Amino acid sequence: MNKNSLLILMSVILLGAGATWVIQKANSSHDLPVIKDVPSFLFKTQDGESFSENELKGKITVLDFMFTTCAGPCPIMTNNMVHLYQDYTNVEEVQFVSITVDPTVD
Repeated sequence: MNKNSLLILMSVILLGAGATWVIQKANSSHDLPVIKDVPSFLFKTQDGESFSENELKGKITVLDFMFTTCAGPCPIMTNNMVHLYQDYTNVEEVQFVSITVDPTVD
């Protein structure tokens, strides 16, 4: 085996090993860090049911703050929430929560 063939073979082996490492690293799952615990809270849902921090445990929660008379960013945020909800409606670990900042109107 000449010097060029050996160099090509070694390059292919190193590239293969590198590609394998990158693929394994990309496919490994990582736990998300806990930045801060959610403090205790108690809200009422639109149906009058209680909703507390316990409802968030063990789930991925997509949360937004809004009010129905908002003419600014709220319609865009609501539209984005609808699209996300449609994409993840069959994923049990994901829940969507909207919190009004104007409960007397909403």
